[in-house]
Amino acid sequence: MIYMADTADLEELRKLYLFFPLQGVTTNPTILSHAGNKLSVAIEGIQELVGSGMVHVQMISAESDDMVREAKKYRSYFDFGDNFYAKIPVTSNGYRAIRILKDAGINVTATAIFTQQQALVAMKAGADFVAPYVSRLDNISSHGIEVVGDIVCEDILYPDIPMLYDIVRDVLVIQGLNQIQITSLASNRVSQFTCFGYTFIRKSGNSSIGSVPEPGFYQRLYDGRVKAWAKNKKTIDEVTDYGYQLKRVAIENSRYYIEKGGTYFEVDGKQSVLNVLRDKKKEISHFITKKKIKFKKDFNNALLQTVAHYCEIAN
Repeated sequence: MIYMADTADLEELRKLYLFFPLQGVTTNPTILSHAGNKLSVAIEGIQELVGSGMVHVQMISAESDDMVREAKKYRSYFDFGDNFYAKIPVTSNGYRAIRILKDAGINVTATAIFTQQQALVAMKAGADFVAPYVSRLDNISSHGIEVVGDIVCEDILYPDIPMLYDIVRDVLVIQGLNQIQITSLASNRVSQFTCFGYTFIRKSGNSSIGSVPEPGFYQRLYDGRVKAWAKNKKTIDEVTDYGYQLKRVAIENSRYYIEKGGTYFEVDGKQSVLNVLRDKKKEISHFITKKKIKFKKDFNNALLQTVAHYCEIAN
């Protein structure tokens, strides 16, 4: 297992290297921008910290030949040697650049990966590492990171299974016994799974009033007489920045539901929640004010707390 720091903040890196057994550092233009450091300053500082560890630097060029020139320049200028890894995005030009760089003896990390197929093609092209965009999908509403959890498949419980929930495609992915094979489970065979302590239930969905509108896995936020659900959903869009670089970005579009009396009500704010729980509207309003619950700041938690309180006072 290799652990690397995904930051260019030199002060943060000093703390991380003080406490954790890291083998290197990985950066990209966004990380450098957030750290407020120029590439030359950041890399020199990173080199001092990592010593003989790996440094993964992302290329900003779009054309194959430009990526190759950029990678060779960085490797030579900073005197990295074999510790340097050129991060190449998995575009058509990127795949070509990976092959050229590998032929030149330069290590490569394929990045901007959103699908298994992209990772497989990058590895076939010669990439030493593949870097899925987990950081854009790894908050608790996306589950873009591998965890160990329980799966109920065809009514059989399989505990402690390494898994990955691909929220973009709404499928559950598990690792094969050989630790290499990746398998997407047929969603209609999986009734539920748990990860991070959260439970996801598969619902069939239909267009009729009172049902969830689409099939898929729904996160159970609260399980009581009245239930709260979240349908976490993200799409990948391609956008062009001011430098005319094509980028892929993850856009979140989560939807929330209260299940009451066998009917699902979609909610998107404080008022819609109060409308569904209107038989205790006065008490719920007082609770929200007293607890200073902010729906706009953290809708997920606000909905959970509100539904849980409703169940307490409605009994």
